[in-house]
Amino acid sequence: KYGSDALRFCLMHITSTGQDVFLSQQKFELGRNFANKLWNASRFSLMNLDLSLVNTDLCLFFEKEKLELPERWILSRFYSMLDSLNKAFANYRFNDAANILHQFIWHEFCDWYLELAKTNLVSSQNKNTQIVLYKVLEKTLRCLHPFMPFITEEIWQKLHLSPLAPRHSSLVSIMTQPWPHLQKQMVDKDCESALQLA
Repeated sequence: KYGSDALRFCLMHITSTGQDVFLSQQKFELGRNFANKLWNASRFSLMNLDLSLVNTDLCLFFEKEKLELPERWILSRFYSMLDSLNKAFANYRFNDAANILHQFIWHEFCDWYLELAKTNLVSSQNKNTQIVLYKVLEKTLRCLHPFMPFITEEIWQKLHLSPLAPRHSSLVSIMTQPWPHLQKQMVDKDCESALQLA
C-alpha cells in the first residue's frame, strides 16, 4: 500500500534503541509523503539542470566561484548535516540518522533551497545554481540510499544515464558510489545565520 522504501524509512525513523514501536498506518504515511517529496523535488531539479555540468569538481568550483548566499548556505547546511549523520551512524543511532536526513531534505533542500533557486534557474546566469543544485542532490541521494534504496536508485539513473549526461561506467548504479566526504571548508555558520535573518 505504501511502498517498500516508505515502509523501510518509516520503520527506521520511528525505532529508537531499547524502545517499543507502536505501528500505525499514519506513521507509514510519513514515509510515503517523504518519498513523494523527494521524487517531486528531483523531477523539478532534472527539468532545470544542464547535465553536461555534472563533471564539475565541487571543491575547485567552491574555491574559484563567488557564490551567492543561497548556494553557500545549502552547501554549508549539507555538510553540517553530513557531519551529524556520520556521528549518528558511528553511534548506531539509525533513527537519529533518518531524522537528520528527513529534516534536511524536506525542510532545507526542498522547502528552502529549491524555492530560493527558482529565481536563478529561470535566468540565463544560472550555471552556479545548477552546479550546486546537482551536487547537493546527488550527494544527498548517496546519503539516503541505505534507507531508501529503490527510489534513490531510480533518481540516480535519471541523473546519470540520461542521454544528456556524460556516460561513465562507474556511475551505472548508486550502490557503487562512495559515501560523501566531509568538506569542512564549506561549513559556514555565519552564512547560515545570515540566510535565517534575510
